[in-house]
Amino acid sequence: MDVYSLDRPEHVVSSPGRVLFVEDEPPIREAFVRCFAGKPFTIDLARDLSDARELSLENSYDVVVTDMALPFGDGLDVIQTLRARQPDTSFILVTGLANLTLSPDDERAACISQIIFKPWQREELQNAVNHAMHAHRRRAAERQLELQRASNLPLGCHRILMVEDSEVDAKTIEGMLEACPIGRFETRVESRLVDAMRTLEVDDYDGVLVDLGLPDARGLTAVAMLRRYTNAPLIVVTASDDDTLSMQAIQLGAQDVLVKQKTQRTELSQRIRFAIERNHTLGEFAYLAQHHPLTGLPNRTLFYDRLTEACKRARRNRLTLGLYFIDLDGFKSVNDTYGHDVGDTVLREAANRLRSAARESDTAAHLGGDEFALIAEALSVSHDSHIVGDRIVSALGEAYAGVGHEHAISASVGVACSLGDDTATDLVRCADAAMYEAKRAGKNRLCEWPDVKVPPTRGA
Repeated sequence: MDVYSLDRPEHVVSSPGRVLFVEDEPPIREAFVRCFAGKPFTIDLARDLSDARELSLENSYDVVVTDMALPFGDGLDVIQTLRARQPDTSFILVTGLANLTLSPDDERAACISQIIFKPWQREELQNAVNHAMHAHRRRAAERQLELQRASNLPLGCHRILMVEDSEVDAKTIEGMLEACPIGRFETRVESRLVDAMRTLEVDDYDGVLVDLGLPDARGLTAVAMLRRYTNAPLIVVTASDDDTLSMQAIQLGAQDVLVKQKTQRTELSQRIRFAIERNHTLGEFAYLAQHHPLTGLPNRTLFYDRLTEACKRARRNRLTLGLYFIDLDGFKSVNDTYGHDVGDTVLREAANRLRSAARESDTAAHLGGDEFALIAEALSVSHDSHIVGDRIVSALGEAYAGVGHEHAISASVGVACSLGDDTATDLVRCADAAMYEAKRAGKNRLCEWPDVKVPPTRGA
């Protein structure tokens, strides 16, 4: 096993991000490492499935890039094995087969974020890994939010990160928290902003206490920077009793401001606990405002936000973006015949199937009623819009429990593709028009709109 991050540490930047490249040819492994020299993540190298399996027992990976042709198994075997252990990991497949085709029914293929063909272009490979890492972090963040929603905030123990360069003040605050009669606090102290940011990249905390006089960040800079690294409540602890400064800290995202000389022991613990609970409640409200209450998928508001960002990435990276609009054929008949309870069950099942049919990097959304959407970024020639679309039609067209054959449900799917030269509104209109055409053409099928510049009027 060739672990590059251990054998050749001069090429690896110390950072929580981690990428695994599985390739049996040494020159290609070296070329991969050179492609990412100086990038802020660690690279591990494996020669085959056995090496990859062993490394996955020791490390968690944001992205796994694997060659298709390997000794003792292929790239799809690597994906199947590692995904079972690390479900949030993003996977990129590399191949020298120009005519590679993957079955839409193969669950391993559905996990692939992108396919890269040899010989790769440096920029193409870098963009693919960056996009896959972004998708991994987004999934991990959403999973964390779901876990927060599923459980009540524990009163027993709160993990607190304290960013304070004064050892005396840090010890004083730790002592006050240890003496708190209600609840317990586990604290970690970092004396510099840069160390606090690194800590937050690899670990989660219930709250962050930050001083405004750090050696590498003066004033409100620390608040603005830390806000980018955590969703936990930020509580400013300062020696300055300045209302203007406090208001500016709140405007930058701090939950509360405590003046050191005026804060008593019971007040400190109480305000920390209140800030944590308030942040938890706000997180629930934000989740509910952006997700469909029945299926849990992103709703129309979050869908448009993500589509807008996807258009920007497609334009910047010149990668194909696909937008799918999906309508369930026959759903109204099921609702009228069996009632809303069965209808809701069908919608939840359809949402689950859409999630399964989508690739790991895609965004599935529930726009309302029986209308769904899918944002598919970085589509390639071998994993193009038709493969994803056909998988959606097939998955949503299978029989639903409790629904008779005479009320069978299928899916009409329309897709519009772009390199980012079109607005989110353009893509929505074109995908919607293509979906409407699929319904007119007999339903239970995929239609693609070939020219997103001139969308038709719906119903024409």
